[in-house]
Amino acid sequence: MEYDAIILGGGPAGYSAAIRLGQNGKKALMIEADKVGGECLNYGCIPSKAIIEMADAMMYLKEMPGVTYSAAIDMKKWQEWKWGMINKLTSGVEKLVTAYGGEVIKGKGEIESNSSIRVNNETFSARNLVIATGSSPVRIKGIEEVLYNKEILDIDHIPKSLIIIGGGYIGVELGTAFAKLGSEVTIVEMMPNILPGTDADLTRYVERRMTTLGIKIYVGAKVESVSKENGFRVSLTNGNVLSSELVVMTVGRQPNTQGFGLEKINPQMDGRFIKTDRRKMTSVDNVYAIGDVSGQPMLAHKAFYDAGIAADNIS
Repeated sequence: MEYDAIILGGGPAGYSAAIRLGQNGKKALMIEADKVGGECLNYGCIPSKAIIEMADAMMYLKEMPGVTYSAAIDMKKWQEWKWGMINKLTSGVEKLVTAYGGEVIKGKGEIESNSSIRVNNETFSARNLVIATGSSPVRIKGIEEVLYNKEILDIDHIPKSLIIIGGGYIGVELGTAFAKLGSEVTIVEMMPNILPGTDADLTRYVERRMTTLGIKIYVGAKVESVSKENGFRVSLTNGNVLSSELVVMTVGRQPNTQGFGLEKINPQMDGRFIKTDRRKMTSVDNVYAIGDVSGQPMLAHKAFYDAGIAADNIS
């Protein structure tokens, strides 16, 4: 069977494109190697907002005048609730894709040409190919055994202390939540300010609030090494040595462009990203790229927008 489009990736960009194509009367096949819903639903947006909601609720009572408050957190039980919620959402997304006539295959897809992908030892063909492979955390060579967003959001206890390397929006969001939950949080950012690229008037307000929560912030600080022995030791280039129970790395994200045969069609690149035109088409005929893999900003709402453009142009 030939499809109107094969979509490689089942995250916000991929599943939105599959649904939109179905709404437009087109037949789509969506291939996902991990979990439908991608990074956002499973390991990012949704679980992070869930832990933020818990942290905010606890902090609200702690700061309420006249209220004496203490609570015990059973993170294992909370994780069961979190994954139950996420699984309902991802199941709903998959049902929407199929309700509009799309098909979903779980497996690692590999591009064979601009009109075919091989997955689970079977080749599928389509008039169009949509690359929606998303992004993953930037990893620094030589820094091992640290946690990333996926691991810290799946943790089974609240750490006594936590060092976060990277003071962008992910690091600030996670650091604030864990501080409210009782962790001693330190954020290390190599730029002169946290939230690089954000208006200074806004970052000053955020930094003041973080300071009232007891968060220690080191700006203009570069990490030299991270070692693990009875906890973690983080050595900075200025000579400071920090210690904590856990270390989380949040120094940015990079597009997933390796490991699925992209070199076989060799699209034009824009730095690390796949270059697209205003229709979200690449330099290869009938091949589109959407979401994080196609450029900044690497955010879910931009992925939704890209998906609509590509799906409507395919239709």
